[in-house]
Amino acid sequence: IRLCHQAHQLGISIDPEVPWDLQAAPETGDVSLSTADLIPNCPADWLPYDTKFTEDPLLVGRALNREKFEDFYNLRYASKRIDQGTKTRIKGTDIDTGKDNDADAEFDASKAWDILHEIISSLKEEGNKALEQKSVHLAARLYDKALAYCSIAYVPFPQSNLDFLTSHQKLLSKNAWHCTRWSALFKSFISIRLNLSMALLKDSDILDTDTAHVQASLALFDLRPFTSAPGTVLFGRRLQNSRENEPIETFKAAKDLEAKAYFRLGSAKFQDGQYASAMHMFEKCLAATSEVHPERKPDKMLVRRLAESKRLFEKQRKKTRKKFKFAIEGDADEKPSNSE
Repeated sequence: IRLCHQAHQLGISIDPEVPWDLQAAPETGDVSLSTADLIPNCPADWLPYDTKFTEDPLLVGRALNREKFEDFYNLRYASKRIDQGTKTRIKGTDIDTGKDNDADAEFDASKAWDILHEIISSLKEEGNKALEQKSVHLAARLYDKALAYCSIAYVPFPQSNLDFLTSHQKLLSKNAWHCTRWSALFKSFISIRLNLSMALLKDSDILDTDTAHVQASLALFDLRPFTSAPGTVLFGRRLQNSRENEPIETFKAAKDLEAKAYFRLGSAKFQDGQYASAMHMFEKCLAATSEVHPERKPDKMLVRRLAESKRLFEKQRKKTRKKFKFAIEGDADEKPSNSE
């Protein structure tokens, strides 16, 4: 139902036998549609049903309660044969049994990871384009959609039929849900968190300092295993163990992202008028950058934000002291005299 709703919003029709495959939709002549538009909004409406992601796909359309929503079904879907009793053929798979009848078609877990990475990268790139074009609302929506797909890999969830995730989820659970393997997908995941945080601080119409703070804080949490020391990765339920011989490039990339996360935190605190906390975050950003790039001059915007935070903090502190002073003097004037 969600996929049909998404298709209706885009002004396209879908194939009821593979409703998630919006890219197979008939040509509409609408050049405004992008690749990101044609990616299902909810991963759960696609991945568990597609043989590219699972050896045991779920039955298409079985969640629709025909008896309770008969009028709705007849109006929207009866002619399209989305029906639990319908035998739906999907790329060599008989969905009524959920088993692959093509002996030559073997499920490839590594390919499933590659496709997932392509989806996330596509959403991230479209979000970056929207941000460059000052379409902050669209950028935030695309980053949020990308995070929904990232969550498939990095957020704990109940056991499903997506077997390609099983070993990865077990490894995450052993390390307090920290990822301890650096990869292009993991780097994209952190970048998307930070990009969403940035988007939520850019436009007053969608200004959300709390969510921006949360996303930056989660990025720091996810980066912890890689930022302790060069060549070292922490692991274990309390990250009490360490693995050596990690490429130095991993540490540098992680510290660069850590610096960005501290800058986002500082920016969120600055917007909230918490100038002392903002100063602290900006200083941590400087420290993270200088640790891996000692020869690099500090970013001008960072230096400007830090100086502005210090100035406003001093102004805020003087104002507080002045109020406190007046409060004490007022109390003294109200005390009764002991002389007769």
